[in-house]
Amino acid sequence: MQFLSASATGLYFGALRSHDAKTTRTQRRRAQALVEFGLVVMLFVLLVSGVFDFGMLINTRLSVSSMSRVLARAAAAGASPSDLGTLAGQQDHITGVTTAPFSGHYLWTDGSPSALVMTETFYDKNWNVVGGLQPDGAVKIQVTAQGSEIITPLIRPFFGCTDGAQPCLVPISAMTTMPVEP
Repeated sequence: MQFLSASATGLYFGALRSHDAKTTRTQRRRAQALVEFGLVVMLFVLLVSGVFDFGMLINTRLSVSSMSRVLARAAAAGASPSDLGTLAGQQDHITGVTTAPFSGHYLWTDGSPSALVMTETFYDKNWNVVGGLQPDGAVKIQVTAQGSEIITPLIRPFFGCTDGAQPCLVPISAMTTMPVEP
């Protein structure tokens, strides 16, 4: 029976240990890269979903602001509240605004909980609130979207919506004041 010399045995087992250490080091690097990738992907998804939801909020804000300007211009020209309601129904649909309860009206002026609420205030030439349109006065129209919905679950907690079953609605309002046209 022939045995390997001590130096040959050390070289053989040392090579095995060196190979095992390299394999373990490579596996650790791969595992570390996988964990880092998972963390970066979660942050990236949060960022992209935040950009999406905030883009929808900005779109809703611009739409509500545009509707407020259109209605204020019509009110300053002498349109009645029913004409303003008809005009509001003819505006573009505001994406992300809930329509429940809809009840056949797109815009109500009586403070009911519809998708959009419009309030109008009339002023005289000294900025005193009056009951109707004055020749040298102004009209202020405020349009409030009762809820622009946040749909991304990762963003909902930033708006105080922790219950996943309920819709996360963010009210958006715009106000426009215009002088009465002669």
